[in-house]
Amino acid sequence: FPGEGDHAPVIGPSAGVNGLYFATGHNRDGILYSPVTAFGVAKELVQGTTWNSFDSYRPQRFSKTVENN
Repeated sequence: FPGEGDHAPVIGPSAGVNGLYFATGHNRDGILYSPVTAFGVAKELVQGTTWNSFDSYRPQRFSKTVENN
């Protein structure tokens, strides 16, 4: 089953590759979540809006921040 280590999907634009948008990692529930994922992705790509429901699933959650001490 394709999924991420935190068991949450990855939905949103790539920070490193212009034009790359992720909608993956739904695990075995992908068939259940595909309609709402498609709706949100379409809103973001076609209308150019940000759908806040995806905030906790953004690829940036894997980025580590480094604090300067």
